Amino acid sequence: MWILLHVTCSAQKEEPRIASIVAVSANHEHIVDVTYRHVESGLRTFNLLEKEGHTHTVSLTAEQVSLLLLGMPVTVESTMSVSHTHQVTLRKQD
Repeated sequence: MWILLHVTCSAQKEEPRIASIVAVSANHEHIVDVTYRHVESGLRTFNLLEKEGHTHTVSLTAEQVSLLLLGMPVTVESTMSVSHTHQVTLRKQD
């Protein structure tokens, strides 16, 4: 006689988060929403949310994505808008 047991694990590991710091420039800052899933899926360009009537974007190279996924912080410069840019630092949080 055989007994078949089906065992499942209900505890799922939470996805790592990506923390972002956007440097103040021209007396304001922006927020950027980058998730681990975005980066892992290959998305490399992100919009800084509108503030003061304008937006910026940041783009990551393949090397920066690799470093970020390994847990290293990455700093990139945003596109220029209204005569200024912002430095954006991203890092994986475990």
